[in-house]
Amino acid sequence: MTLTERDLAALIAISDHDAAEARRVEGAREKGITWASPRPATAQDVARHAGLVGARRLGNGAVKGSWSGRMSPALRIAPTLRRLTKAGLIQTTYDSADYRNVHRLTPAGVIAADQARLTRDAMSRLSADYVRQTMRCSTASHMQRMPAWAALMDAGQAAVPALLHTLEAGEGGMAVMHALAAITGIWPDLDEVSGPVADGDMVGVDVSAAAAAWVRWGRERQLLT
Repeated sequence: MTLTERDLAALIAISDHDAAEARRVEGAREKGITWASPRPATAQDVARHAGLVGARRLGNGAVKGSWSGRMSPALRIAPTLRRLTKAGLIQTTYDSADYRNVHRLTPAGVIAADQARLTRDAMSRLSADYVRQTMRCSTASHMQRMPAWAALMDAGQAAVPALLHTLEAGEGGMAVMHALAAITGIWPDLDEVSGPVADGDMVGVDVSAAAAAWVRWGRERQLLT
């Protein structure tokens, strides 16, 4: 099973939830509350720790079974939790007392979450280094001479989510987009971006439109949570 960025974010979110619960229980017991126990993660907990927000559901009710309105974060993360359960990375059980499913990491899920966290943190630092090094670069060839560029190319696809998150946050601009194009070999929605970008010439490029195209591309492939 190939894990998407949302899969990895969910695993890290469950790990973060479990760590927070462990701290809560420890604090309660220090106050003499001996009956406190860790609470397993619900879908809402996972979505909150992953930073997932509600989204507009498409559909207007004209097709049988369709509906429109706001899709809750818990509902958005549910397919991911089912995938991870099927893959054996989390264990999902039904809490009959609270009438809801709860989720725990399996031993394999703990390893996957730790690896995902290490990769995410390392790629985030590398992306930040690249943005800092290219702040004064005006050409693609200049960007490619920066030390972080070589490191990003070595990381390959593993660096794509971090670069997309950087772009989504409004940082890096064309430098980040050139790195994404070099790694992926594409430039999304080129017809929406005015100017010759393929050859590294950034004159006349609508940076906002180009960035929006990359962010859409990342969301469509679940490379952005």
